[in-house]
Amino acid sequence: DLQEAMSICATHDFEVNHNTLKSDCTKEGLDMKDGCYNGVAAYNDIATPHVNLYIDTVGLNSYNFKLYGNYCHGTSVGCSIGSEVGGGSLKDVWIYNNIFACPIYGFRDEPVGGENGAHGTSCVIKNINFINNIFAGGNCCLRLAPNAYDNRFTNTVIRNNIFKGSTGISIGGNQPSSELTVDHNFFTGGGTYGSSIYTGDPKFVTGSYEDRKSTRLNSSH
Repeated sequence: DLQEAMSICATHDFEVNHNTLKSDCTKEGLDMKDGCYNGVAAYNDIATPHVNLYIDTVGLNSYNFKLYGNYCHGTSVGCSIGSEVGGGSLKDVWIYNNIFACPIYGFRDEPVGGENGAHGTSCVIKNINFINNIFAGGNCCLRLAPNAYDNRFTNTVIRNNIFKGSTGISIGGNQPSSELTVDHNFFTGGGTYGSSIYTGDPKFVTGSYEDRKSTRLNSSH
């Protein structure tokens, strides 16, 4: 069976943009793994049945990713990062100007060592930035719940996002709030967190996702 719709493996200085991924694959849509670095994923329309955008260190060191202008939908999880075998590091990731229209999680951290190793194996996760995204999930928009303290997100910024869901941001017990900078976000549901919070109805209208997607997919950068 086809697993990932598109896999970028052990590669650096790459860019994946303006693609439509609506495969009948069983797993991720766009999977960047095996120690990739210096990667860009931009203006893609992804509607695969599992995680749309995924970065997996696979026990290696991965760094310097920019994920922007993507439209993620048609699945339970829009974006995720992790290390399926444990170990390695993931640093300097910018996730900005995306639409995550996913019913369960807009972003969800993967359990480190979850697929091919034991849960709890450490992985350094540092300098992750969520800026100017729209999270329109029905359940939890953004979840940071590492399965061990050694897998916590360090020096992470969550800023200027719209969270339209029953829970905006969910923080697990292994994630210290001191490692997070959360400010100037807009919430429609519970789980509000951080400073300079805005709440209410973002006044999305019918077709707004498609209009925003069309604008982004036809943009140049």
